[in-house]
Amino acid sequence: MFGRIFGLVPYIVGGIFLSLIVTTAVRAIVRRVAGTRKPRRDPTACAACGYPLAGLPTPRCPECGALRGFRVSVEKLGISEEELRAGEDKREEADESAPAP
Repeated sequence: MFGRIFGLVPYIVGGIFLSLIVTTAVRAIVRRVAGTRKPRRDPTACAACGYPLAGLPTPRCPECGALRGFRVSVEKLGISEEELRAGEDKREEADESAPAP
């Protein structure tokens, strides 16, 4: 009796494994056809609101006030507008003094 039951274990485990593979493949196909994949986020967009920041002279979002790479506004970070501009000036000076490659 136990010989027959234990003889079926590989088939049971294989059936479970095969059903998991088939289920995963079907879900992937349905998602691709239905287009329910998450859209890729633009790396130059604001992390908080999605506003495109490419080409802006300041790292601050004009839409929500968040700094590039942060999800909160400058005020919530405790940085004043003067400190932000002073940091930009220092970065520009460093870029100008760096040797050209």
